[in-house]
Amino acid sequence: MPINLVFQEKPGVLATHWKVFSKRGSRLKKGEALPEMTAEWKSARMKSEHLAAYTAICGFPENGYLPPTYPFVMAVTMHFSLLGHPAFPLAPTGGVHARNRILQRRPINANEVFDLWCAVGPSRVVKQGLEFDMLTRADIGGAAMWECVSTYLVRGSRFGEPGPAPADAKFEELDGANIETGWNVPYGMGRRYAKITGDFNPIHLHKYTAKLFGFPTDIVHGMWSLGKCAAQLHVPDPAAPLRLDAAFKGPVFMGSNVTLKAQSSETGHRFDLFCGDNPRPVINGAYRNTTAEDRLLP
Repeated sequence: MPINLVFQEKPGVLATHWKVFSKRGSRLKKGEALPEMTAEWKSARMKSEHLAAYTAICGFPENGYLPPTYPFVMAVTMHFSLLGHPAFPLAPTGGVHARNRILQRRPINANEVFDLWCAVGPSRVVKQGLEFDMLTRADIGGAAMWECVSTYLVRGSRFGEPGPAPADAKFEELDGANIETGWNVPYGMGRRYAKITGDFNPIHLHKYTAKLFGFPTDIVHGMWSLGKCAAQLHVPDPAAPLRLDAAFKGPVFMGSNVTLKAQSSETGHRFDLFCGDNPRPVINGAYRNTTAEDRLLP
């Protein structure tokens, strides 16, 4: 039976997180599909002080428009409400944010009101476990202005035989870079970002809670790193439709120095983010203008 959660305001952090992180084990049977689950928040309105805090922590300019990653932040606790619902058969604790794709059809003014919609999307068995998509859409005047597909990985071998690697997991090699910059990831950034976004996953909060999930210390949110990358880069035409796609390949540890390398083209940038001395990128990404016909959601 389909489940639809309706919110009049952003769901609270404490209740949603308790339901998510108190879950244990998986009830999903081999070959079974995830349930049909959606959530909606009509007439969502951002608070100016919240938007200012987010733009500051990621380095976006305060220009009267939403950063392309901001609607995701508004929807985070809606995602947790779905993941923590008794009907959702997976325990997301320890899961990994593997990929994220964003399509913005036009700049969204900071004063605009929109309807947020989220849904548990398709799942697939991969070599590392089970991937599932979380779908998010922001509608203005009945038209989709912003779309997002967030892919999460729950590790394990109990889900069945793996299929081929998804096409959106692959990026072309970075053939030289004409942009290179970097920054330090301050200790405590996970807690600061969590207070703004509502994502209090224990792996981001403290080295001791991160160690419970196999990390040597706490790691920063992948969406903070992606936001930092986008804030450093600019699409050629900010008024046109744009895509921000990323694959999260490894952790970014608190206190580390990271390096952003990007190759520019007439449509935008193909970029990689590196953490410390690790020669392999921790994020592969692309930030580009796209066509008006492009779409992520059906």
